[in-house]
Amino acid sequence: MTEAERMTIERELKAFLDDGGRVTALPAKRKKQMLAYFWIAHRLPEDGVWNERALNAALNDLHTFGDPAIIRRTLVDLGVLDRDPFGTRYTLVLPLPSLDAFLSRAL
Repeated sequence: MTEAERMTIERELKAFLDDGGRVTALPAKRKKQMLAYFWIAHRLPEDGVWNERALNAALNDLHTFGDPAIIRRTLVDLGVLDRDPFGTRYTLVLPLPSLDAFLSRAL
């Protein structure tokens, strides 16, 4: 994530980020939801390989509203998180897209 992207997201999601940068709620507006998903995806370790339980724990560190499943499923649907055919292994699809590319894919 570039510095300009970080600043844009922090400005747009100000009401949805706590002091630690965790997403406190999913916004109602689709564009802001996608900003939140982009924010979370870019805060996951790029070299991470997770089973579902470990990924849920990693996602729980990045949000406070208690629904890692919706984040996990959405990131898979958006193509930034890969799930093996058995649903037992998750990895980030690298390189992660720029904010513009992510939004054009998601909106």
